[in-house]
Amino acid sequence: MRIRRPLEKRMRQLEASGRGRFYEVVGREQVLCSVELEADTLDIFVDGFSFVSGGEVRKVLFDDVLAIKSHLNVSLFSGGRESFDFFCP
Repeated sequence: MRIRRPLEKRMRQLEASGRGRFYEVVGREQVLCSVELEADTLDIFVDGFSFVSGGEVRKVLFDDVLAIKSHLNVSLFSGGRESFDFFCP
């Protein structure tokens, strides 16, 4: 399974910045990209993402996401800041 070239380009830039790791995707259940967070890792799959909440690994499918409220900006990719806050309510 292949991903779109613009998305692959962004993930490679994220890896080059040292903020994450991009994996060549082979199957639907394999990790596509991992981003190290303060306390754990955010793993991104083709169909969703997983994170630790209350000691449990939770996988969220993109189809189940109703809305995204983002406060991320270009500084995530520019290397301008060294730390970021991430949370899922």
